[in-house]
Amino acid sequence: MILLVSHRLILDGDPLWAIATGKWIAVHHAVPAADPFSWTAWGKPWVCPEWGFDLLAYLLASPLGYYGLMLLTWTGLAGFYVFLWLLVQKEAKSSQAAVMVFTIAASLSGPFIMARPQVFSYFFFTAFMYILSCRKEWRWALPALTLLWANLHASVVLGVIMVGFEAAIWFMFERDRSMLPVAGACFLASLANPKFLGLWSYTLWLSTNQWNRQVIEWRPPDFTSPVILYSYIAVFLTLGATLYLHDHGDKDKRRLTVLAVYLCTFAYQAITQVRFFSYLLVVWADALLWLMPESGSSVESSGLKRRWWIDGPLILATAFALWYGATTFPGKNMASNLNGEMAPAGAVQYIESQGLTGRLFNEYTWGGYLIYKGIPAFIDGRDDIYLANTQVFQDYVQAMKLDADPDMVLQKYGVKTVLLPDDALLTRYLEAEPQKWKVLYSDKFAVVLHSRP
Repeated sequence: MILLVSHRLILDGDPLWAIATGKWIAVHHAVPAADPFSWTAWGKPWVCPEWGFDLLAYLLASPLGYYGLMLLTWTGLAGFYVFLWLLVQKEAKSSQAAVMVFTIAASLSGPFIMARPQVFSYFFFTAFMYILSCRKEWRWALPALTLLWANLHASVVLGVIMVGFEAAIWFMFERDRSMLPVAGACFLASLANPKFLGLWSYTLWLSTNQWNRQVIEWRPPDFTSPVILYSYIAVFLTLGATLYLHDHGDKDKRRLTVLAVYLCTFAYQAITQVRFFSYLLVVWADALLWLMPESGSSVESSGLKRRWWIDGPLILATAFALWYGATTFPGKNMASNLNGEMAPAGAVQYIESQGLTGRLFNEYTWGGYLIYKGIPAFIDGRDDIYLANTQVFQDYVQAMKLDADPDMVLQKYGVKTVLLPDDALLTRYLEAEPQKWKVLYSDKFAVVLHSRP
């Protein structure tokens, strides 16, 4: 999977503004507390929970280019898959089941792997699941992992809640208090970040803000996509069949309660917000193998560690992955790995050459590229800044959808230049007003328009 996704780790502008943020941190020797990149929210308060990832991205990408982002993503992805394998191997009744479930879970996670700090969230989440489920004796490693997680991504709140929940369940079912101090230590470790308790309030506010649903990763899954549709069908069908067939009678009630809560929680979250699907995959793998009947054990007792119908497809899949990874392996140069749909290089070069970088209205996902190029953005993937401090996000969404008068929105901010996709509704609207807007540049990806005096 690492080879399969390496050529497409940058699918939006977020990794690019992350590199710019890391550069700012390295230059100023501080974590930014206010926005230094946009012209609409400049100087407004900014919570930057993934500052550690941003700094690493800059330090690696600066000398290594795109390979630096690959190395950083590979590190998080390797941790994710190592702990996923440890989890399924521990829970599986047979080696065949472990290999099959691991392969399915790793494959289905592929579309969600990008050069973003979420990949480390998957790593830490799976590590927490493994330790809490299978290695309770490692419990004091959890506060240390929490400390790292708290400075790489705001989803550390999820990990702390998991430990607190498991501690409560252990006490309720076994009268075991050993997890309670660990839960307290994890909470304290989560506060060791530049915003202290502000990280918690920020995360809870952002996860419940309804305007976030305008961003693809916060939306429900798009079931018109075959990849998304069949991935969800595979997970829910296999889990449903296992739940129906397994025997509840001899199962550990404490463990069953934990898995039931996790399954309900992450199934709901994955259905309402597609960003949670990778977390659901980890819970699915754990629950599926734990609930499977014991019949698989007879396979290993017979000495048959593998079967041709397992080994054959795995060998073919590995060979295909190596071939595909070799033929699509990217180059070092960052620019050569940015496609025009998310980095309109030609249009931005034109804007720079004509000195049109002031009061520029841009498409949301292109904001990261503008920041990477040192151009102040109207909006970018840091939607929390715009939602918490301004009306920029709401105004942008309404203007792009033509739900509000675009002319009034653009006049409100004194926009002089517009950079939009060729097929955007707002592009068509402005092109239909030649007395107000003049097309200065156009290619198959982007259009640059300038307001007339």
